[in-house]
Formats: sequence, structure tokens, C-alpha cells
Amino acid sequence: MEFTGGIRYGYNYLFSIRAGSPLTKLTIEPDSLTLSTFLMKSFRFEKDQIERLSEYSVFLSSGIQIEHSVEDYPALIVFSTFNINAVKAGLIENGYDVA
Repeated sequence: MEFTGGIRYGYNYLFSIRAGSPLTKLTIEPDSLTLSTFLMKSFRFEKDQIERLSEYSVFLSSGIQIEHSVEDYPALIVFSTFNINAVKAGLIENGYDVA
């Protein structure tokens, strides 16, 4: 299952890199999530590396924040989307909990 959107990643919101939609693809599989960004970093999370998925809203942007245990990845990773309900449904359908 795939969704197109944007990404924000970095130490925190102020010190982060952002790529707007449609530069990022979220691929949801039952055992992993992958964020692939055009000409930028990609992030792959095995299901057991995901500590929490939660809805994230700042100003006019909404998305899914991925809290994780991967030491080499930045603390803040958010997939932004205009269709948050479809992304949440796709995550739930593949066995993920969304707070």
C-alpha cells in the first residue's frame, strides 16, 4: 500500500529538513514502513523498531509521526499528507496502532 505526501525529519521541528508533497512516498507493509524521498534520504522501519505512530499537526499541516528505536535516524520523522484518514486506515489495515 502506497501513499504520496511530504516529510519532515531532524532533531526537532525547528531544526529539521522538509520536503513537501508529492516528493515522499510512504510504503506500508505488514512487517515494515518505508519513506522514500526524491533526491533525499529514505527511511525503512521494521515493525519491531516502531515504538509509536501518532497523528501530528502543526499549523496547517497534518501527518503521522514515527517514533522509533533506530539510533542512526533522526528523532523527528513525520510523513505529511492531505489525506490523513486514508493513511491511518492503511496503517490499521496492516496491523499498526495509531495513537
